[in-house]
Amino acid sequence: MAKRSRGRTLHPAWPVGAEIDMRSGSGWGAWIGGSNGVSTEAHMAESFFQYMVAVPPDPSFNLSKFNVDRDSARLGFAHDVIDATDPDLSAFERRGGKLILAHGWADQSLNPMMSIRYYEQVRERMGAATDRFLRFYMVPGMFHCGGGVGTALFDTFGAVIGWVERGKAPGRMAGARVENGKTVRTRPLCPYPEEARYKGKGSTDDQENFVCAAPSR
Repeated sequence: MAKRSRGRTLHPAWPVGAEIDMRSGSGWGAWIGGSNGVSTEAHMAESFFQYMVAVPPDPSFNLSKFNVDRDSARLGFAHDVIDATDPDLSAFERRGGKLILAHGWADQSLNPMMSIRYYEQVRERMGAATDRFLRFYMVPGMFHCGGGVGTALFDTFGAVIGWVERGKAPGRMAGARVENGKTVRTRPLCPYPEEARYKGKGSTDDQENFVCAAPSR
């Protein structure tokens, strides 16, 4: 459920189904269930309010007492200092900057919808110029910054070097899943909002049997 206050969405709802593979140390178990009745999510949120939001620090702050209408307003200073949410990247673009964003659909730490929302805000603000400096990739099955059950190994560093030094804008990128040092699956990672679509023939573990296409839904 999205977090709303006085009719305004503060935080997007979390996608359904990313709790996969909790028993194998994915981080979802600790993040949601935790130990001794305290999840990682709750612990981080509470300590954030205690020592980063409160001035002076307030170690007595209890997350169970959080009021979305009253306490969200206290986040203003932290938002200004920490968050990178300004969609106006015109200065970055004028200086020749190139940016590749990637987020795992199964991220157990940061809601993937936040990155989607930011990218769409940039496109709304920057228009067609966005394609000159920004590419965005959503990675199915990837946990927080890597790992997971998908093809979470891909070369964004090489892609941005090629873009800056040779003028080759990245399109489809190869993603791989490696187990015990062996590549067991490859899939294309497609520039958002495109998604990988199976051609209907060949192994589903081979990226050559997929195309990048506009979402069907």
